[in-house]
Amino acid sequence: MVKKKNNFEEQVLTSLKEISSKLLDHDKIFTNHDKQFNNITDKLLGHEKIFLNHDGKFNRIIDKLLDHGEIYKIYNSKFDELKDIMLTHFDKIYGKLERLESEYSLLNAALKRIEEKMVSREELAELKKQTLDLLKRIESLESKVGA
Repeated sequence: MVKKKNNFEEQVLTSLKEISSKLLDHDKIFTNHDKQFNNITDKLLGHEKIFLNHDGKFNRIIDKLLDHGEIYKIYNSKFDELKDIMLTHFDKIYGKLERLESEYSLLNAALKRIEEKMVSREELAELKKQTLDLLKRIESLESKVGA
C-alpha cells in the first residue's frame, strides 16, 4: 500500500513538473511573440514617420507646381502613378497588419483555453490533501479489517 501511495505521489509530482515545464515553454513562446510584435510596431512607427515626412515634402512640391500652371499638368500624372504605387504598398501593409491582428487573436484565444485547463496551485494542494485523507481512511479501514 505504501508503494502505491508513493507511486501515486510520484505520478502527481511528475505530472506537476511536466505541466510546469510546458507552462514555462509557453511563457517563453509568448514572450518571443511579444518581442516580435513590438519590433513590428517599432518598424511601422518608423515607416509612419518617414511617410509623414514624405507627405510634407509632397505637399510643398504640389504647392510649387500649382504656382507654375502648365507644369503642374505634366507632373500631376507622375504623382498619380506614385500615389497608386504608394496606395498599393499601404494596402499590402494593412493586409499584413490585419493578418497579424488575427494571428494575435488566435494566440490569445489559445492562451485562454490553456489557462482554463490549468489547475491552480490551491486546487492542487486541495487535491493532495484529499488524496492523503483518503489514503489515511483506507489504511484505517485496512487495519480494522485486519484486526
